[in-house]
Order: sequence, then structure tokens, then C-alpha cells
Amino acid sequence: MFIALGGYIGDRVYRRIYLIPDFNPNAGLERTIGEDGVTFFRQYDRDSDSHLSMDEFEAMYYRFLGEGLNVTSLREYTQPIDVDDEVVTAKAYFQPLVLNTMTKDLNESIFSDDLDSLVGLRAWREKSKEWLNAGVKHFVSFLPREDSFITEIGSVYDIYRIDTGLFALFDTQMTSSNRYFPPNVEDNLVLIHRLLTMFHPRPFLRSRFAPQGAIATVRAYNDKYIDIVFRIHAEYQINEPPHYPFWFTPAQFKGNLVISRDYKHIVHFNMYVPTDKRLNIDMEWLNGPQESENMEVDIGFLPQMEINITGPSVPYQAGVQDTPIPGGRDKIDKELSSIKWTKEITMHQAERNLEIHLYPFKKDLEKDSHQPEYSKVAAHFLENYKFPVMMMVALPNGTILHKVNANEFMDDGGGAEGEDQSSILDSISLGAIMQKLNPRPNKITASSRLGRKGEMCPHMKEEIEKLKADGYEGPQQFHYMRFLQEGFRRAQLHLPPEFFHGAA
Repeated sequence: MFIALGGYIGDRVYRRIYLIPDFNPNAGLERTIGEDGVTFFRQYDRDSDSHLSMDEFEAMYYRFLGEGLNVTSLREYTQPIDVDDEVVTAKAYFQPLVLNTMTKDLNESIFSDDLDSLVGLRAWREKSKEWLNAGVKHFVSFLPREDSFITEIGSVYDIYRIDTGLFALFDTQMTSSNRYFPPNVEDNLVLIHRLLTMFHPRPFLRSRFAPQGAIATVRAYNDKYIDIVFRIHAEYQINEPPHYPFWFTPAQFKGNLVISRDYKHIVHFNMYVPTDKRLNIDMEWLNGPQESENMEVDIGFLPQMEINITGPSVPYQAGVQDTPIPGGRDKIDKELSSIKWTKEITMHQAERNLEIHLYPFKKDLEKDSHQPEYSKVAAHFLENYKFPVMMMVALPNGTILHKVNANEFMDDGGGAEGEDQSSILDSISLGAIMQKLNPRPNKITASSRLGRKGEMCPHMKEEIEKLKADGYEGPQQFHYMRFLQEGFRRAQLHLPPEFFHGAA
């Protein structure tokens, strides 16, 4: 008892003298929800144990009800169609994710059915809505805010975006993965939200990570019509409480809209997830309450996620919102073939402009007669990429001397058998920290993180506490730092010793 007490007091005195803050296991979550969120929680956490009992939650629940907050169902967005408007019917087509295209072995999980983090993915086999009717006026979401963009063929404009100003740096709530329900949708974006809900009822227009938002460009125009090409980055939350969140993020939604310049008639509209690549869906899910400790990632292929209108828009008729409008592709093709554009660029060029706007570095991959070697090297690196993270050690001419995939690195234990793990990095403070911990970490999987009842096993909990004591947020950060350390170790063989001077 004396030793334990003395150790405790000594630790407190040491921390007080050297101004070392006490470890706060909720620090990450408090940063995420912000000061207002923490204050709101503490108002109802009467015994200050960082948990809400049923009686503490009761008071919060009645406040939600008193303020008119719907806590039992999703908000439904409706858009009445004006009698002077024209109407189109949008029809959805959906084929679910092909589970065997995922990189993880889904049979490794030992979860019972009520704890399976993939329950939402397994259950999502059908689209949410077969069709919906919309007025032409509702498509204002896709139109340029300034008329100059109509005649400036190929110029990119925002449909909506994430705030990139100073205050966005503090808007961490938008990037939290521990959410189930989308925030309120702005009036001018309701149509896009409604279209996305045709596949699943919980779309998030603003994805947590880049690329974010939606952009568009005018591909062609004449005196009567414009052809708008667009690209949307949104994602879905497909799990419901009490299951941990599961994020389903398509590579992109792209499509085009042919609409009259007076915005009264639509000839053509389609929106879809491209299927020309081997993989087109990113997935992230939580297997526990902490993002930094319990996040899984994977990728896969979805054969179809598409919306088309059944035909060109037609004048409003009574009861039009309750019945799909019969049409036909032949009617769309007939109207499109009659349009002669005054000025236009190809669909490929329009889509390329959108891609370069989101990924400026890809401009270097375009064929350039002045710098062909850069394009060749960049393309070579992309050809050797493998999900999720790839490390390469290469010469300036692009020759790859060593490459390793992050997951394969962990599978192999952090280095080949028999290799000397010591290097000049041993003198670097990061390397010294690494030496204290298990030098050959195993890849963390869902089944290794949690027990059958969703509780973290004692060994894993102890490991995480040790990592946090050494300054890491969790196992992912530790393993990733080891992964980067391996890159320096490999590069050391091809760099002069003076390169590492001052690295300690």
C-alpha cells in the first residue's frame, strides 16, 4: 500500500513540477464535439462520471422533445411542383456491392449477429426508392450562379463545397466518423439529397474527407440549351444504432444535365457511380467507440448505382407527384439529336477539367512535350500502387528499388525474417520510442480488437494504454510510424551518411 501510494504521489508531483498534463481518455472526443458539445454534455452528467445514466438521459430526452426535435425518424424533404413548371421522373438502378471484391476476409470476424459492424452492408441489397418526380425548377442546384460560366466552356464552378476558410479548421464535427444521421440540408441542395436517398435513406452531401463537395462545368451551349457536366462527392452512413457506424463512400457520382437556358425544360439527366475501374467504393467502419483505435478500412466494387430520367420534361398536370411519367429513351435521343451546339468540348475534356480541379497534381500526368519524363515516372508509380498505402524507395529516374504495402508490411511482422532491424534511426528519438514496444506488430483486425460482447480484450486495452503513454493516439498511428521508419531504413542504403546528420 505504501509503495503504491508513494508511486502515485510521486507521479503527481513529477507531473506538477514538469507541467505534464494528466492523461484524459476523452480528450480526442472532446476536441471533436467542441466546447459547446462538452458543456452541453456536462449539464446532464450530474455525477460527472463521463457517462449518462438513464435518469440523466431522461432530462436530455425531454429537452429534445420540447424543442421539437424528431428523435425517432429521419427528416423527410419534399419539394412541391409549381403548376407552371415542367416535370421529370427520375428512376434509380442499383446492384449491391460484390462482397468478395473486398480485401478483408469477412469470415474472420467472430462477432455475433447483434454486434456485426457489417450488418448494414450485408442488408443493403435493394435501392431505397424506385422513382421520384421533380420539377425543372428544382434542378437549380446544378446551375452556375454566374451567367459568365455558360459561355466560358470548360470553366469549373462549385455546386456546393466545404468551407476552406479559417473557421473550417475548427469544424471537426463534420469529419467525425461517429455519426449516424445527416445534418440539415440547404434549400438549394434538397434535390441532390433526394436523388441520393433513392439508393439509401442516409446520404451525407459533405463527405468527411477530401475530395469534398460537388463541382460542374458547362460542356456545350447554343442559344437555347446548355449541357452541364457535374461531379459529386458524397457518402452514406449505412448502420443504425446500436451498431457502430459504417461509412460507404463511392469514388464519385458523375453525370450531365441538358437543360434550356431559360431553365424551363430538361432534355436529359443522368447520374451514376463509374464502373470502369476494378474498385469504386471506399468503406470505413468502427468496431469500438474510439476512431483512432477501432477504425477498419476496405475497398470494393459496386456494379451499378445510377439514376436516369424516363424522358424529357413535360408540363405539369394535377396529381403529377403521385405517378411516374411514362417516357422512353427514344424521346430523349430524338431531342438531343436535334440540338446543334454553338460551342462545345468533348465529354472527356469536361470530365478531365473537373478531375484536375479536384486533383491538381494529375495535371503532371498529362502528356507534355516539354516534360515527358515526369509524366512517365508519375504513371509508373501509380501502376505500382496497391491499396491502402504504398511505400516506394526510388531513384530520381523513377527506378523503384523497394516497395511495400502497409498491410503486407504488418502481416510480415514489420520486416523480413533474419534482417538486421537496427539502423541509423536508432539514434532518432522516434526510433528510441519504438524500441520500447513490440518490434514485430501484427496487423490489427476486427476479431483481434474486440471480444464476443464487443468489449476490448485486456491485452489490447493494456497495449493501447502503453501506446498513449508514449504519445501515440492508438495502434494505427504507432504501426504507421513503424511503416514510415521502414522506408527510411530502406532508403538509408542509397543515401550518403550526411543526409541523416541532425536527424536526432
